[in-house]
Amino acid sequence: FDRHYSYATCGAADIFTGTHRLEELAGQTLNVALLRNSGGWRGAYSASGEHHEGPWSQWTGVIVDFLKEAAKEGGFNLRSVTPPDYLQQETLESLGSSNSFAQCVHSAALGYLDMCIASFTINTDRALAADFVQMGVNEVYMIVNTDDTEGTNDFLGNVSKVFAPFLVETWLFILFFVIPILGMLTLFHEFGNEAFPKASDQVTDQQTPSDQKKSNILLSLWSYVPDTLYNTLLATLRGDYDVPVTTIGGKFNVLAIMFFIGTLTK
Repeated sequence: FDRHYSYATCGAADIFTGTHRLEELAGQTLNVALLRNSGGWRGAYSASGEHHEGPWSQWTGVIVDFLKEAAKEGGFNLRSVTPPDYLQQETLESLGSSNSFAQCVHSAALGYLDMCIASFTINTDRALAADFVQMGVNEVYMIVNTDDTEGTNDFLGNVSKVFAPFLVETWLFILFFVIPILGMLTLFHEFGNEAFPKASDQVTDQQTPSDQKKSNILLSLWSYVPDTLYNTLLATLRGDYDVPVTTIGGKFNVLAIMFFIGTLTK
């Protein structure tokens, strides 16, 4: 079978000429109009506060800086011009408005300008008259390993990486001071409530359900110590605390645990 690739079918009929078209910009001079925006990070701003006024050094903004760098990289020149005033009435009839922004769009559509530099409101009439380049933010996060030493592939070497964020002294402080103190304070405040009740119901073992009886077994504070230490350690390592608390003191200590977890992740 003969296979053919259609650029038009894929929505970009001239994509294969992109490199050549960029090369043709070298040495060219583009006529651009600078318009002052009143706000927004994407716009263009002038020190004089007027449209088309002042040299390029007085203009700032993301889109202005981008165009300056593009001209430097592409090797083309930028010439600031003003849209013709005699197109004002024609602009009003075509776009329904004759302000500076609409007049610039109409001038670019007719070929009097190559570009209009500013942040524009794109409505239906303007979108049909000219092409717009929309700028956005593309956040890229890169993780760089600054350690030049070669890593180990053995089992003990990989396990030791789990404890790499802190020194040995810090881990000892966490395990033998922070976790026991915060855990025991939470147990002290919550003992006798839903999380750590003072008694539990026990059903006696009888042959028939009618003969079963319930009895309360008193629980000591120390019986909850292992579970408390385990829950506190688990909360510290995984970043949450799923043991219900009801008293203000207990909630305060849970908050202290969460605060300490937050300091670990910074």
